[in-house]
Amino acid sequence: MIKERWLLKLDNKKFTVEVLTDHLSNAGTIKVSGEIVKEWQGSIWSGLPEPFEIAGHPAILTRKSLTLNRHEMLIDGKKVTKKGKFI
Repeated sequence: MIKERWLLKLDNKKFTVEVLTDHLSNAGTIKVSGEIVKEWQGSIWSGLPEPFEIAGHPAILTRKSLTLNRHEMLIDGKKVTKKGKFI
């Protein structure tokens, strides 16, 4: 399993977003502050992009690299760095 983490501050509240993905099966899980908000089963056709919400804000997880299984996250249509800075 590959684990990625974003530390965010939205509406003056801190959130941790964790993405766990299996690079062999493409199965994955998105957790917001420890709570599972999205899961998908392993399949070449399932998975990303995956829409979800963080404190009422629309978010989406997209694949940045297929070979490295890395992801990008957008909140309210803006890219977010791993340290929670909006680009």
